[in-house]
Amino acid sequence: AFLPLATWAAARGVGAGRTWSVAVALMMATIPHARTYAFGAAQPDGTFATFLTAFVALGARVAPALRGVGTLSIRLAVATGVAGAASLLTRPEGMVYVGGIVIGALATARPRRWSAATWRALLLGAAVVVAPTAAFSARMFDSKATPSVPASPLKAAPAKPSN
Repeated sequence: AFLPLATWAAARGVGAGRTWSVAVALMMATIPHARTYAFGAAQPDGTFATFLTAFVALGARVAPALRGVGTLSIRLAVATGVAGAASLLTRPEGMVYVGGIVIGALATARPRRWSAATWRALLLGAAVVVAPTAAFSARMFDSKATPSVPASPLKAAPAKPSN
């Protein structure tokens, strides 16, 4: 139920008017393919779509501060970082989407105009993304966490010596 709300917020964040934002949110909630993909999938697709849409919505609110207009609040930076980390950790392709969005946002950034508060908020937001992702990656690369591969059932058993 959060995905249509996040979709509405993302549409508003990128500059769509109220009518278009509501229309996009209603389409996300009612189009059969979107509902099946996002709300009825066995894998965490709906959760991933919600986190990624929330990341886009929050990122749209971060964008003016990246261009040097205003100051980025720590609350907004942390919320954006949490949505980004959740997207990264929910699906393997999260890194591609979140990374692409971050690179695109940084391409329009004007760091010379950033205040010290914006720098602090960005560093904290980045830490919120990096810390859980690094911990998860370290756990996955740990030899104890790597599952052992069982022997193939198709492999022939060694022949018993005959008497």
